[in-house]
Amino acid sequence: MAKTIFINSSPNRGGNTAKLAAALLAGRDYETIDLCDYVIGGHRQTLPGDQYGAGLGPAPGADTVGLGSPGHPPNPSGPLRRFIPRPHVPVERGRVSRR
Repeated sequence: MAKTIFINSSPNRGGNTAKLAAALLAGRDYETIDLCDYVIGGHRQTLPGDQYGAGLGPAPGADTVGLGSPGHPPNPSGPLRRFIPRPHVPVERGRVSRR
């Protein structure tokens, strides 16, 4: 069965971004990950309590991933900008991995 995940980067869990996703994904079974529920450091940043791997691990197992950000053109929200450049597979220190 196909797995669909919607990553909501809005600070409002049930706001317009989530409503738009619900309309676009109507009829599909999908899981929502609200980035506002996680502490996510920037790329290569060591942040105590960083939860990037804690609840965001399902995304690599998804067949479809939707990204939602509040409408602040031309830039996506800060949480989404921190999430996107992070590696989606844990990499051991000293090893380089590219996809």
